[in-house]
Amino acid sequence: MTETYPATGAEIQLNISNISLQTTEYGVPFETGINDHIFRHINECISTEQDRFVALLFDEMDIKENLQYDKKKGRINGYEDYGPNIDSQSNHATKALVFMVCGLQDKKWKQPIAYYFSSHGCSSHIMKRAIEEVLLACQNLAKIKVVTIICDMGTPNVKAVSDLGATPEKLFFYFDGKKVFVIFDPPHLLKRTASLFRQYNVSMEVEVAGQKSRMEARFEDIKTAYNIDCATPIAFRSLYKIRQDHLEPKIKYSMRVNIAAQIMSHSVAAYIYTLTRHNKFEERAIATAAFVQQVNDIFDSVNGNRLRRASDGGNQLRCRTTAKSGHMEFWAQALQQVEGWEFQRRTKAGLLKSMPPCQKGWITSLNAIMGIWEYLKSEGFHSLKTRSLNQDPLENAFGNVRAGCGRADNPTAAQFISSLKTQIINGLSSRPIGGNCEEDEASLLSNLHKFLRIGNEITEEVEEVLAHPQQSSKYGILPNIAEQITDAVMTGKLATLSVAYVGGFVCKFAYLGTGKCPECANSLLGSPEESHNIFIQNKEFSITTHHLTYPSVELVVAIGQAATIIENFLEVSPQIKNLSAVLTSRLMNNVPFQFIKCEQHKNYLV
Repeated sequence: MTETYPATGAEIQLNISNISLQTTEYGVPFETGINDHIFRHINECISTEQDRFVALLFDEMDIKENLQYDKKKGRINGYEDYGPNIDSQSNHATKALVFMVCGLQDKKWKQPIAYYFSSHGCSSHIMKRAIEEVLLACQNLAKIKVVTIICDMGTPNVKAVSDLGATPEKLFFYFDGKKVFVIFDPPHLLKRTASLFRQYNVSMEVEVAGQKSRMEARFEDIKTAYNIDCATPIAFRSLYKIRQDHLEPKIKYSMRVNIAAQIMSHSVAAYIYTLTRHNKFEERAIATAAFVQQVNDIFDSVNGNRLRRASDGGNQLRCRTTAKSGHMEFWAQALQQVEGWEFQRRTKAGLLKSMPPCQKGWITSLNAIMGIWEYLKSEGFHSLKTRSLNQDPLENAFGNVRAGCGRADNPTAAQFISSLKTQIINGLSSRPIGGNCEEDEASLLSNLHKFLRIGNEITEEVEEVLAHPQQSSKYGILPNIAEQITDAVMTGKLATLSVAYVGGFVCKFAYLGTGKCPECANSLLGSPEESHNIFIQNKEFSITTHHLTYPSVELVVAIGQAATIIENFLEVSPQIKNLSAVLTSRLMNNVPFQFIKCEQHKNYLV
C-alpha cells in the first residue's frame, strides 16, 4: 500500500499481507447509494476553495450475474440495489454504476463516491434520480461545486441529462439554482466518430487554392494510403503505427481509443496530403485529409495537459487552456467545422438522415468546455487542463477493480465491492496495465486510515490504528502517544504489524551501517517470538532459517511515533519552509531515542 500526500509528493509505503488487506477491507464502510460519511469526509479533506471545483463522472461496468451470501453482513450480494433512497427490484445485477468526483485544480484529486447495481443497465429514470441524489450530497454534505458531469453517449445517459434540462442547444442544466455543464466523454466521441467514418463518407467544405467547395472524405482513402505505405521499398514506414486489423477491426479493436487516435491522426492526414500532391490521389482526397486533421485537432484541444504551448512550432493545442492559449478561438472555429460535417447516411428514399449522436456530442461538449472555462476564469482559475474533462480516472478505476479480481472482465457483485474497497485502500493507481485510456495523473483524496477511522466511528469497533491515532494537535505532537504505541506494540495489535515490518527494513540497513556493532544490536534487534514480529515471521520462506530482520520493541515504538508526528504535522503544515529541519527538530524532541546506548554510532543512527 502506498500512502501519498499530494501537497508534498512524499510517499510512505507500508507493506500489508493479503490476509491483512482482506480483513481491513471489511472495515471500510462503503454501501450502495449515498454514504453520508464519505461525502462529509471529502469536505474535511479539502483545504483550498479552488479544490472544491469538481467534475462528476459516472459510467457502468459489466458484472457477472451471481448471488453470494455475505456472512459478516448477513445478506446476499448480487441483486439489483440502488441504495436506500431509490426503489430496487429482486432482479439479478448485471451492471455496476459508479460515480466519481475529480478536482479541476492543477493538482488533481479523485474519489469514488457512490455505486449502484442494476439489472441490464439503469433506466434513464433511475439514472436521473441517481444523478440528482449524488449532486445533492456533493452540494450539502461534501460542500463541493460540481461544475460539470461527464458521461458517455449511452441512450439512458443522454435521456437522463435531457430530462434534467440539458440539450445540444442548451448544454447545461440547473440543479438547485446552480448551472451544471454536460460533457460527453471525448475519447468515446473519438471512437464513435472513427467508427462512423468507417461506414459512411463525409461531405464537408474544403478550401483548395483559396476556393471553398464541398468535397467528400472517404475512409477508403486511408486504406489506400496504408497500402501505398506498406508497398514502399524503403524500410521506414510513414504510417508505422497502423496495422491492417486497425482498418478493419474486430470488436476487440473497435472499442480501443488508441486505435481511433492513430487512424484519425495528424500523421495520416499529412500522408494523404503528401500523396495527393504526388498525384497518387485525386484532388477530392484533400477532404479526407482535412476531415482526419479536424478530428485530430479537436481531440488534441480537449486533451491538453502541458503547462505551456509548444514554443518550437510543435502541437499548440495539447497545452492547458489559458487566457492566451488560443483555445477559445480554435473551439469557435471547430464548432463551425463540426456543424458542417454531413455523414452520408441516407434513408431508402435517398434523403440524408439527421445528425448522428457523436456529431451532436462534439457540439454539446465543445460548447460546454467553452462555458466551463469562462466560469472557472471568473472564479479565479488561471488555467484548465482539458485532459481533466474525460472519464479516464473512472475507466482506470474499473481496470483496477478488474485487476483486483484476477483480471476478470466481469467480476461478481461481491467481487466488485471487495475489489473497489481494496483499490481505494491501495490508492487507486492512475493507470492499470493494459488500460484503454491514458494515465489520469490524479491521486486519491481519501486514504486507508481515513476510511478506517470512519468505519470505527460507524461500527463503534474501537481499534487503535498505530501511527494514525484520532487525536491531533497543531504541531503534530500528540499527548500520550508513546504510551499508546508502546501498549499496541507490546500486545501485538494488528495495526502494529506493518510498522514492525518497516522497522525490520530500517533495522537491517541501520545495523549493517554500524558494521554489525554488538552494542547496537542490543538496541535495534528483537526476537522472532515477540508478538509485534509475527507478520515478519510469517513472511519467511523457511521455518528453520531466518533471513529477515526482526526489530526491537523500542525501535518499532520509535518508528510508529515518528510516523505519527510526521503525518499529523503534514496534515496541518505541509507548506512550511525548511520542512526537513523543522521535522527533524520535532522528531528529536518527541521521539524516545534513549534506547540507543552505543555512543559510537548514536549520531549515525539518529
